[in-house]
Amino acid sequence: MSSDRIVISGATGGVAERQEINDFITNDKLFTLYIRALQAAQAADEAKDASFFGISGIHGEPFVSWNGAVGDFAPGKWDFGGYCTHGSPLFPTWHRPYVLLLEQTLQRAALQAAQQFQVNRADWQSAATKFRLPFWDWAKNSVPPDVVINSPNVTITDFDGSQTQVDNPLMRYRFQGALPFTPPWNQFTTTVRHPDGDGNENIAELKSALADGQEQTTDDTIALLHMVHDWPGFSNHRDSAGSVTSSLETIHDQIHVEVGGNGQMSDPSVAAFDPIFYLHHCNVDRLVSIWSALNHNVVVTREVNDQAGTFTASPDTMVDETTDLTPFWDSNDTFWQSQKLFDAKKRYYNTDKLGYVYPAFSDVDRNDHKSMQQAAKKVIHRLLAKPQDSIFKGNPSVPKWYNWSVRIRVRKFELGRSFTVLVFLGKVPENPAEWYTCKEMVGRNHVFANSAPGNCENCRRQSNIIHEGFVHLNRGFARLAPQVRLPCAPDVVVPYLKENLNWRVIDTARQPVEIHSLDVTALAVTLTTDPSSPLPKVGEREIYHDVTAGRHNH
Repeated sequence: MSSDRIVISGATGGVAERQEINDFITNDKLFTLYIRALQAAQAADEAKDASFFGISGIHGEPFVSWNGAVGDFAPGKWDFGGYCTHGSPLFPTWHRPYVLLLEQTLQRAALQAAQQFQVNRADWQSAATKFRLPFWDWAKNSVPPDVVINSPNVTITDFDGSQTQVDNPLMRYRFQGALPFTPPWNQFTTTVRHPDGDGNENIAELKSALADGQEQTTDDTIALLHMVHDWPGFSNHRDSAGSVTSSLETIHDQIHVEVGGNGQMSDPSVAAFDPIFYLHHCNVDRLVSIWSALNHNVVVTREVNDQAGTFTASPDTMVDETTDLTPFWDSNDTFWQSQKLFDAKKRYYNTDKLGYVYPAFSDVDRNDHKSMQQAAKKVIHRLLAKPQDSIFKGNPSVPKWYNWSVRIRVRKFELGRSFTVLVFLGKVPENPAEWYTCKEMVGRNHVFANSAPGNCENCRRQSNIIHEGFVHLNRGFARLAPQVRLPCAPDVVVPYLKENLNWRVIDTARQPVEIHSLDVTALAVTLTTDPSSPLPKVGEREIYHDVTAGRHNH
């Protein structure tokens, strides 16, 4: 037992609200304390477990043990393979204490900063007590505020009450010394997003990638919350029996690659060193809370893979709600487990015991699962109101219609790095430089893959894992195929897709690549109007293998 063990218990001061980043930055005290605390964490000795570097390194490289915890994958030996839980039912719950670790670290720094104010010190101390990490709601606003992605300097309140401009720690992390990473990451002295050939950031491309993905991200999030009710289909991007839409991890993957481009966020081995990682994962954690409130009494279970099609199911990871979430200690001797995050009485993944709550649940009785469920439904309804042509919006005169999508299955590690499958309705431009932005491109599925999987034990175990994702097509029909109208019936859609559905694959530098394992299949899910809800009832899925049969998989 270590006397200096970092035990993860959350921020102090009771239950306080995690705010959306656009709201958070309007509060001068919280924003000032956030910047001060993040500066302190980033300036801490990188050899310290409680430093920003030490915490970020938990996620992958440099593959060293954290806080005396040896991973489950290497018991009794020191061929250390990290703590990765990607492609696992533990993906949502493992990241919860991870984000909590940074939150409690930053709050302690915020409390120390509050003590230094020479004016209104009590107000600053009160703000520090309420400090919680902000989240970036990319389903609502896919482009974060400039202070996160396009402001090298920010203005905050100085200790004497005046305004001062400081380097912005949200933009990038500056590595302090040696770069203990595999290529190409051992060449970057800071984190970068969408770097060009000279290492400069292409902010316009970053914003464009996120903005262009807004409708897909919103639709995918609504579909996840409304259509998925089992833990395997919700939790991770492994191919799962009966899936009809992308999992939480798959949607999470999309954001990683769109933010990173050819930078750290697009590679799980180094993504956590980019400060935006925690804004992103705070929102992932928020969606866990919302989904859990909607799906009362559903806990971590092992996946049951779909044996249909051309792929063989991946080996079972043999994890469940009692598996240790290494390296996150909940005491000097024990680790957090998924079951410890679950409230056995209230029967959902409750955050009150961790010291935070999300806005959707701030003013409801969190001891009553029906109240929680109603609050979670309001989140979906607000998202549904945002896009005018959502895949879930039918027509009063069409009580039943079909939601079409393509299911993408591919060996995650085939390329040895992240890549993207682009889906088109119509002719694909000859020039690959036009693929990402042409009008025929109706969606993309990003595969978020470790570029150094040999160093990661979980990745080695999953060397043949099949990644699964979905691209919904009804928006594309509305924009590009006037002959395909609601109800989007199979007798109309199938011939159209046989003639017009295409796909290509690019890497994170947007260069064409060949992926031999790629399998693209069309499927439809029936939706019917529900008089009691703005959301339709979800019916059965039907797979149309003949749409893509015999097609070359690019």
